[in-house]
Amino acid sequence: MRWIRALAVGGTAAILAYIFAFVVGSIVMGVRGMGDFEGERSMFVAFVVSPAALLVGLIGGVAFGQRTGQGAGHFFKQLGLAIATTWSLIAIVGLLAYTTADRPPTVDGKPLEVAFEVRIPASSTLPTDLKIGAFMVSLTGGDRDYRFADVQFDATRTEDGARVIPGAAGLYTHSNHRQLLVGTGPSQMFDLPLPPTPAPSNGWSEWLSPTTFADLTPIPDAEKLALRYQVRFAR
Repeated sequence: MRWIRALAVGGTAAILAYIFAFVVGSIVMGVRGMGDFEGERSMFVAFVVSPAALLVGLIGGVAFGQRTGQGAGHFFKQLGLAIATTWSLIAIVGLLAYTTADRPPTVDGKPLEVAFEVRIPASSTLPTDLKIGAFMVSLTGGDRDYRFADVQFDATRTEDGARVIPGAAGLYTHSNHRQLLVGTGPSQMFDLPLPPTPAPSNGWSEWLSPTTFADLTPIPDAEKLALRYQVRFAR
């Protein structure tokens, strides 16, 4: 009977630990810059973080459930202790991960973003009617900092035969190496020479040329885009 009770306590504590860890893990990993592109954050929490908490809950629950005692009152007491202990451990780990996470850079307490303009030359083979799904811009600051930018297709204009598309991307982490990936697959890569906490600027940068395609292959001159940027307070 003691083992049956222990397994019941352990199983219940494990399930509740999994749920609590999923909630805490989703929040913490989002703060730490893990995006949810193609469900990356959700998958990591569901199949790495939460199973670890489930195992801790199971072990702790079985350990508490084996304590001597009889009746429903004793069962719920041991279950409560197992849940409290497991949740406390999850909360402590989550709090440590949360407090040590990289925060978005700010100036005078205000968040920042990178405004940009992409220039598509007349020689480009990109279609005239660009769609969000076919032409995207994303800002990356590392392996765990990859976010899509807001591309303002409705504000597209023409200058000297080239199409110019504005947009903006928020800055969410401190990074010494930021890049904008522009266009359809493979995207063209633009290095942004910005410090971890850049200061807002009143003017645009010079027009930048891309380094390579995202797959590191060279870009034909006729297909090369151009990009300029400026740091500003988030709008």
